[in-house]
Parts: sequence; C-alpha cells; structure tokens
Amino acid sequence: MYTVKGKADKNHLLAQHQPLVKRLAHQMKAKLPPSVEVDDLIQAG
Repeated sequence: MYTVKGKADKNHLLAQHQPLVKRLAHQMKAKLPPSVEVDDLIQAG
C-alpha cells in the first residue's frame, strides 16, 4: 500500500486499478476506428 516514507506503492496501485483500465479500454474500443487496438489503450492506461 504505502512505503515507509508514506508514498503509495506504484505496483500495488497498478494492480488495484488494472481491471478498471481494461474495462474502460474495451468500452473505448467500441467507439474508435478498427486500427486502434485494445492493448494500446490498456498500455496508455
């Protein structure tokens, strides 16, 4: 969650929000041209 210095652990935050990012990427893909790939949207976060 948080490091000793009180900063959020980046890996924990990424893992926690990964399902949301994937769901939003798939929703966006439906509205974008076929040349845009879901993996590119997920990578952009």
